[in-house]
Amino acid sequence: MLFGFSTLGCPSTSLHEAADMAQRYGLDFLELRSLQNTCNLPGLFEGKPIPEIPANIRLLASSLHLTEGGDEAIGSFLEFAELAGRLGVPYVRVFGDTSFGEPLRDDALHQAAATIGICRAELSNRRLSCRMLLETHGNFSSGSVCLALNRLLPEPIEILWDAHHTCYSAGEFIQETWQSLGPLIRHIHYKDSSHNSPETGTRSYTAPGKGDYPTGQLFQHLRAENYREGVSLEWEKLWHPELPPLEVALEAFARIVSPHGANDSQGSSMV
Repeated sequence: MLFGFSTLGCPSTSLHEAADMAQRYGLDFLELRSLQNTCNLPGLFEGKPIPEIPANIRLLASSLHLTEGGDEAIGSFLEFAELAGRLGVPYVRVFGDTSFGEPLRDDALHQAAATIGICRAELSNRRLSCRMLLETHGNFSSGSVCLALNRLLPEPIEILWDAHHTCYSAGEFIQETWQSLGPLIRHIHYKDSSHNSPETGTRSYTAPGKGDYPTGQLFQHLRAENYREGVSLEWEKLWHPELPPLEVALEAFARIVSPHGANDSQGSSMV
């Protein structure tokens, strides 16, 4: 496996600072979501030379929502794809929709498929080699919805597996999601959390291995399946500024992803 982190956890840092942090913790890659207090990464790099950094960049996280599409949103995605070409980044993340818990309409699913078709055609026209990854998020948190979308496509869209969303938003066991999507998974978001209240079902993020997400089961399963792609720590400090600094989470993450570290981080339940 390859290990890295999303700059969602250090939104004010520069690219050099984030790369130095990845090197300091012995990680393999960066995932870029925010730098220097902006998520507009194409604008941040516009007209500037690409800096040399001591870390690979594996993924750029765009905000395209496939069910909404539209020229402006697709244009923004293509700016991320152009930047991926400049940086040598293989993947650009997209979302399905913005909803959690609302029924997904058939017309929305067809709109998502149409948006993918437009984006793929433009990537081909511009000779851009990066690939779209659909994050398991919102109504697309479940493996069954992702598969339903792929049945509408001539070539399936590959998956960014947010293993927290499939567990707590879709109620899927780790093995269940893997059985549905395993061959398509190219990148994984890992984070941990604990119940605020069993009655309300609300959760708060915790340092890796400190909550009740089944951390040990996830990493043991990935090793058993000989997973060779990326696992990215997603520390959501941009959205939750009350969280401790990213370094606190990286210390715990580094212990977990050591060859035997995940064995001590089982978590209390699957869902």
